[in-house]
Amino acid sequence: MKVIIIGCGRVGEQLARLLVDEGHQVAVIDYDARALARLGPNFKGQRITGVGFDRDVLIKAGIEQADAFAAASSSDNANIVAARIAHNIFHVPRVVARLFDPQRAEIYRRLGMLTIS
Repeated sequence: MKVIIIGCGRVGEQLARLLVDEGHQVAVIDYDARALARLGPNFKGQRITGVGFDRDVLIKAGIEQADAFAAASSSDNANIVAARIAHNIFHVPRVVARLFDPQRAEIYRRLGMLTIS
């Protein structure tokens, strides 16, 4: 399965490692190259420095062939924008957005977006 993750903090890093260990093809996007370095030299996935809702960055990550997309950055706004782009524009079949504000999560859940809060 081809999975794209935006955000390489604790959640994004752990998710990326888990998925790679299970044999999935993973691309991790973060605007901070130092965050991507947390993955270490043995990480077998793709690392992309850039903004996770930028069309060119998403295409470089392979979103047109992605089976799943996880927006796990530290910004609710960036996560929901990226998730909506993945779902509505690129038609990624499985999309989840991490949101810190539970009220926002409920709103997006009602709109059919899968969120973790």
